[in-house]
Amino acid sequence: MNVRKILAAILMTLFVGGIVIGVFTVFFFTLGGLFVVLGVHFETYWSLLFFFILLFVIGFFTEILFKGFMLFAFTYVRNKWEAMAVQGLVSFADNLIVLFIVDWIVASVTLTLQAKIIVVIFLVFVELIVDKEWKKAEEKAE
Repeated sequence: MNVRKILAAILMTLFVGGIVIGVFTVFFFTLGGLFVVLGVHFETYWSLLFFFILLFVIGFFTEILFKGFMLFAFTYVRNKWEAMAVQGLVSFADNLIVLFIVDWIVASVTLTLQAKIIVVIFLVFVELIVDKEWKKAEEKAE
């Protein structure tokens, strides 16, 4: 009986770890490809990996603050377009601040201002599609 519990715990850990690694890999290759297309200069792929890890870590903490601000702002929203605009603007500010901080910390990756804005707009659209907080705000307003 204990062997089954241990095996189940190991399999669940591997499953969750695989999902996390898969999501990070898709994110890494998508943004990495976007960086190459935009002409972002980086010394090694390890520095780019470090850049993305810092982007995730710092973004996690700023997301908590900005998510609270967004939920507060949703109390004054009356329809889905306003909710989408609020979520997009808050996400834009959050991602731009995080990108500037990470670009400042990681000196081996150099982004131009245009590349930062394009990456932030890309991340805003991804967040609007994946997170869909604006739909929840619309349902709450009804």
